[in-house]
Amino acid sequence: MQGKVVEISERVTTEYKEDGSIILTIRNATDADSGEYRCEATNDFGNAWTEAPVILAAAGTLPTDGEAPDFLAPVRPISVQVGQKAVLEGKIIGTPEPSVKWYKGGVEISKDHEKYHLESLPDGTQRLTVNEATFDDIGEYRVSFL
Repeated sequence: MQGKVVEISERVTTEYKEDGSIILTIRNATDADSGEYRCEATNDFGNAWTEAPVILAAAGTLPTDGEAPDFLAPVRPISVQVGQKAVLEGKIIGTPEPSVKWYKGGVEISKDHEKYHLESLPDGTQRLTVNEATFDDIGEYRVSFL
């Protein structure tokens, strides 16, 4: 489905919820429906988007008890002055509790790294603290979960 606009039909439907979320339902999914799906929103002030993979699994092979991991609050870009503490946060949900990893520039950040402090709070907040930020700390940080 990469790069193709999803055509709404009897088999593929969308549902708009009161909380602002949108549900895409694909009935009788086939291997051709697997892939990365992107939802885009645009108004006069800009645009936003989110992506999610769709992986087809045989009936009965997925766990029936639990909740897939998802971001309740994604990590947002921040700016700090040299020497200050930088704190990046995101909030996730999932049952069982997802395994979380932080990355800087594509390299996993070790839990025992002296410069970085990683926290997983009971409410699902994932926090990365960079102590005494320097120019070397500039870069792309991301959090992922399994």
